Amino acid sequence: MSTEEPTLVRRLRTPTLTLYGVGVIVGAGIFVLVGEVAREAGDGVGLAFLLAALAALPTGLSYASLASRHPRSAGEAVFLERAFGRPWLAFVVGYLVLASGVSSTAAVSHGFVRYLGTLVALPSWSVPVVIVLFVAGLSAIAARGMGESMVVNVACTIASVVALVVIVVASLPRWESVAILDATPPEGGAAGAALLSAVALAFYAFIGFEDVCNVAEEVERPQRTIPRAILLTLVVVSALYFTVGVSVVAVVEPAALAASEAPLVRVAEGLWPGSSTWWLSAVALLAVTNTALVNLIMGSRIVYGMARQGWLPRGLAAVSPRRRTPVRASWLVFGLATLAALTGFLRVLAEATNVILLTVFFAVNVSLVAIRWRRVPPDEADVPVFDVPTLVPLAGAAITAYLVAQFSAGAYLRAGLLAASGALLYLVAHRLPAPK
Repeated sequence: MSTEEPTLVRRLRTPTLTLYGVGVIVGAGIFVLVGEVAREAGDGVGLAFLLAALAALPTGLSYASLASRHPRSAGEAVFLERAFGRPWLAFVVGYLVLASGVSSTAAVSHGFVRYLGTLVALPSWSVPVVIVLFVAGLSAIAARGMGESMVVNVACTIASVVALVVIVVASLPRWESVAILDATPPEGGAAGAALLSAVALAFYAFIGFEDVCNVAEEVERPQRTIPRAILLTLVVVSALYFTVGVSVVAVVEPAALAASEAPLVRVAEGLWPGSSTWWLSAVALLAVTNTALVNLIMGSRIVYGMARQGWLPRGLAAVSPRRRTPVRASWLVFGLATLAALTGFLRVLAEATNVILLTVFFAVNVSLVAIRWRRVPPDEADVPVFDVPTLVPLAGAAITAYLVAQFSAGAYLRAGLLAASGALLYLVAHRLPAPK
């Protein structure tokens, strides 16, 4: 009888991995963010999303190249370790990515309650109960198996995309009224500066493609599949966001969109006056659910991958022999996300998350440059990898450096404190005596 420890199973192929990526990007954000972009860019919402896609592309290509070279869970942490050979730096990066995933899960759990409240009346006392049940239910699905998780992911992704396509198709006759290249803000001002601001804002609507790398050990032929999935994800989402961006300003004036807390509901009301828009709230509910599920999967794989590398206790790398999922890691992430959602710690995480993610993007781009310069071999030397010119990660680093410089001092302080806490945790863990 074999005494080998159970491992994750490679069952994800290009179509399912692409749907996984599309699902995490097309989350609840587009249901709100499109109004904020309209505030900045007026009729140029579609243009802003298209330019944001081009801005995200170099970093996406860097992730694709690195994941084909080093297809491991806890992707960003592994990339940093391979590039610079500093375990403490890899630990801190992995810790920060985990914090961002926990923050996102906690935040969307509150979003789930808000959207659910538009469909059914919820007493105030039930809010924390609904949050715990929501996160626990999705954690149970994630811990049960990747197959079950992908069924939920695919269903939610298809529902979200179909709803957006319905809005696009219904608005097509009105497209001729839109000045797509005119990014003049509704309240007036310089179009150039407004477009730059809108592109920076729209960039966040593309965050999520990086999560594809953290399920690398469950992907068939990851050296080929992951780059394909990342590129297909960005192409699909870019086309969807561009058409949605043109559609919303074809139906509703940009100023009205900017003033609405639910801009896509406002668009649906403009397309079908007098009809109920409950279905759009239901779709937003599914999008929120999908975002939370993917973040829980991503967080558990980061914990699993870091434990496999010895940066976290080895017990967290345990895989269920029956389900082939990192069960302990999954329930640890559930506990962290629930704690963040039910306490004031969520506010600290949320205000630091964007700084953290953009800093990690910058570090990943620099890592690819360092790996190429140092000629670090891929994990499997006999398997061809997806390669890109050095100019690609340099462009990605420049773009993310610009974006990360746009935050308030408070956001930097919170992100810095979170990074410092990770470094302290690493120092303490590695000064403790090893178990006998």
